[in-house]
Amino acid sequence: MSIDLQLVDEEDGDEDKPSAPLWMATFADLMSLLVCFFVLIISMSEIDVIRYKKVAGSMKDAFGVQQDIVTYDIPKGTSIIALELSRG
Repeated sequence: MSIDLQLVDEEDGDEDKPSAPLWMATFADLMSLLVCFFVLIISMSEIDVIRYKKVAGSMKDAFGVQQDIVTYDIPKGTSIIALELSRG
């Protein structure tokens, strides 16, 4: 004697068409409650500016940040190969 955990739409009468298992609704409710809980925690938190700047500085040192290079000319389509090779 086996219990089928698939939901079946009783109004249509299509017993061949399986739908989501029963545990999926409970899992979805749990995940939505967890998301709401973390959003509530983040919304009530305070940001310490000094600590944030320390963390941002250490992340910049660890991963590196691309520096802006000031250029006054329009970039040209020359490659390093064209610059190094001569037509001699």
